[in-house]
Amino acid sequence: MAKVITKQAVTDLDVFGIEECAQYMGVNPRTIYQLLRAGQLVGRRIGVRGKTWKIHRDAVRDYLMAPRKPPLSEEAPGPARKRRA
Repeated sequence: MAKVITKQAVTDLDVFGIEECAQYMGVNPRTIYQLLRAGQLVGRRIGVRGKTWKIHRDAVRDYLMAPRKPPLSEEAPGPARKRRA
């Protein structure tokens, strides 16, 4: 049975697991794993086999506040091609 965590309980945490972090950020837990693997979100693997992740609230805040490039729109022109003479 899945553990139910209230919104208030999540906002009171200083250290998140994957599920709590995903709920706090409003994303899918897979997104948290991707951010951790890419090094964009800082966390620690703990436990005997290192299967459990813990992410500090400050790391989440730093990620959310970091400036990012806007995604390219489909209408944006691609790189200019050289024409053959």
